[in-house]
Amino acid sequence: DEGWLHYLLLGVDGSNYKSGRSDALIVLSVNKEEQRVVLSSIPRDTFVYVEGKGFSKINGAYMAGGAELAVKTFEENFDIDIENYFVVNFDSLPKIVDLAGGVTLTLTDAEAQHMGDQYAAWGLEGGTQKLNGKEVLAYCRVRKIDSDYKRNERQYKALLAIYDAVRKMSYDQYVGLAKIAFDEMYTDMMVGNMLVLLKDVMDICSVSEIENIKLVDSDHSRAGMFGKYGSIVMMDNLIDTVVRWREALGIEDYTPSKRVEQISKHLDETLGR
Repeated sequence: DEGWLHYLLLGVDGSNYKSGRSDALIVLSVNKEEQRVVLSSIPRDTFVYVEGKGFSKINGAYMAGGAELAVKTFEENFDIDIENYFVVNFDSLPKIVDLAGGVTLTLTDAEAQHMGDQYAAWGLEGGTQKLNGKEVLAYCRVRKIDSDYKRNERQYKALLAIYDAVRKMSYDQYVGLAKIAFDEMYTDMMVGNMLVLLKDVMDICSVSEIENIKLVDSDHSRAGMFGKYGSIVMMDNLIDTVVRWREALGIEDYTPSKRVEQISKHLDETLGR
């Protein structure tokens, strides 16, 4: 992907980094030459190949082998060369939001009700309002009122809200915030390199909007029950998914790797199609 750098953003259920499933999965793609920043989401139940597990839900890769296996799973299934990963959990995400001074989000009545009933974020109503870290975590977890596809949209909106809070700060303020937030996440990136990435993203977003691409969307996949795996999200075709995502990035005539072709064939066989 000439000109593009890709980073994997993971949200892990629970309060540590050594176990749990990565129920939030987003690829951050940055192209300095084209002045583009793209966030690409994928449902947690997407059925893919995971080394050592065979075909499985993509969120299980983290539980089986941590961030390193999650990265390898994205690279093998989608031909995405991941530069670095960033992981937050149920403890760190609220702290990062609170460090940013809270964020502004618009809730539906159903979301506000569910956030209170299911995740103890009480006292909220539908409408635009400022949320604290605990409330943003609850917002990112909402799923049962609609679907995983809609939850992906909420997670994207939450990231945009965090960005909006940060970009109102001075350069010195957001660098200071980033240094503190660095200790609240798990990453394989050095803090100095993270600050360079942060500056690149902020510079690009001063002249263009953050874009959202769904790596796996509801138009080209379906959710359903599948044997011992329970509810999974089945892509209509893995090769088409890989090519379609490249086209959204502006990469034409992309030829998937032989490995993706192999996985796509075996995936179809496993699903009996």
